[in-house]
Amino acid sequence: MAAMRQGSGDVLFCAAVLLVAVSSFLEGAVAVQHVVGGEVSKWSFLHANNKASFYNDWAQNVTLKTGDSLLFQYNNATHSVLQLATEAEFTACTVPKTPVDKWVTGNDAVFISKAGTYYFICGTPVHCNQGMKFTIAATGDFVAAPPRPVGAPGPGQTANHAAPTAVFSGAPSLLLSLLLIATTFVTL
Repeated sequence: MAAMRQGSGDVLFCAAVLLVAVSSFLEGAVAVQHVVGGEVSKWSFLHANNKASFYNDWAQNVTLKTGDSLLFQYNNATHSVLQLATEAEFTACTVPKTPVDKWVTGNDAVFISKAGTYYFICGTPVHCNQGMKFTIAATGDFVAAPPRPVGAPGPGQTANHAAPTAVFSGAPSLLLSLLLIATTFVTL
């Protein structure tokens, strides 16, 4: 009987260690969708016009990791989103003929697949010059973009660039399954 209790204690200890290890792994695996400008302000000229550094101030308070996405919500009759290739284009508010990418739907999720500095501006040059722009740095290893649904546009096309809110959406299910397995061993 004592040997039986010792064995179940070992199983419980192993299950606890496994649970902590998986939790630590999953904590970094879940991606975040950041609403550009915050939930209230979003991507809007009026907010940018109040303070020229509004969006850069917002971006400085965001921890962006690969696998995350930036959600641009705006009035697409007056705004768009351009991703620029260089800091020089960004600083000068240059609207190139071929930006890295362009979004125009008014509800665009930009998936961040690799570490580096990203440059975003409003496609209306006057808006960019008055503060509707920001630069943001992402950290982490390369993360492949999730597959697009059938019929969805490819990169560089101007339809809704939707991105998932989590790269590893099965995290809660996996965690629950491991917890159930661990409790099963304990009750044996």
